[in-house]
Amino acid sequence: MLPGQRQSVAVGRHWVVSTAAAQGVTGMVNQVLELLSSELLSNAVLHGPGGSAVGLQLRCSDGSVRVSVSDAGPEAPVVMAHEPSSLSGRGMAIVEAMASRWGVEEHRDGGKTVWFELDLDDF
Repeated sequence: MLPGQRQSVAVGRHWVVSTAAAQGVTGMVNQVLELLSSELLSNAVLHGPGGSAVGLQLRCSDGSVRVSVSDAGPEAPVVMAHEPSSLSGRGMAIVEAMASRWGVEEHRDGGKTVWFELDLDDF
């Protein structure tokens, strides 16, 4: 669990990278994990209810890695189409383009968990 503050994005991103590396996930896969985790964490901090905690989980299996980010906000992220000159709004498009799979699980209390998976064979 992390506080819903901007600093938590860097803390969470570092935790994902180091935890994955400790489990043998290194190189390009770890770099993609870092980027996509940062996108999900940023969304949770920027668009979730102010000050509420953000949950972060990493799971490595034989053939894939899954990162999940939970927050108390009810709004599911969407992939948006933007003009090349837009300054923001590309995060979920990056997740969709680079992840093997991604999705949203809605919680009964109104919160959500956004997750992505990377298939290790793709790298």
